[in-house]
Amino acid sequence: MSAPVPTALLAVAVAFLVTACGPGTDGAGSGSPAAQLELRLLTSVEDGPCSGPPLTSPGPGRACALSGSETYDLGPALAGVAPIRAEIHDDPLGQVLVVWLDGSDRPRLADVTRRAVGRRLAVLVQGRVLVAPEVQRPITEGQMALAVPTRLVAAQVAGALHASETSPSHAPEGP
Repeated sequence: MSAPVPTALLAVAVAFLVTACGPGTDGAGSGSPAAQLELRLLTSVEDGPCSGPPLTSPGPGRACALSGSETYDLGPALAGVAPIRAEIHDDPLGQVLVVWLDGSDRPRLADVTRRAVGRRLAVLVQGRVLVAPEVQRPITEGQMALAVPTRLVAAQVAGALHASETSPSHAPEGP
């Protein structure tokens, strides 16, 4: 029997409890910077194909969903956080990518989510929107779980973040 998914759960599915800067290098020694999870407030969203370029400016702008199925209008970047570990979990509603932040990013995430309660917060990776749920409460434990459509997407995001990826048979207990 699986342990529950971590307490700070960031997800787009209704069944999930919705809550929700330094570069790293990849393990291959290439020195390429690790992607961060960028946090921005959502101002509007349009359904339909999106093929625009990734959002690279820290100011307000437009970004496509990672899937290319929606276009998001977003406020300025509020923070960037670099997960140090990621795990992929199976859930009846899809895949969940659980990410852990180091001590320096925890207060930043807590501050951003505290100010965003009741609003939609977009989580971007490499200039594309991964999820944009409504924040129900601040994330203060330094870990969040992101609902992603497939295991492949979860693995790609974990790879882009250069976070150590594992696929446990049960959910972690949390920090």
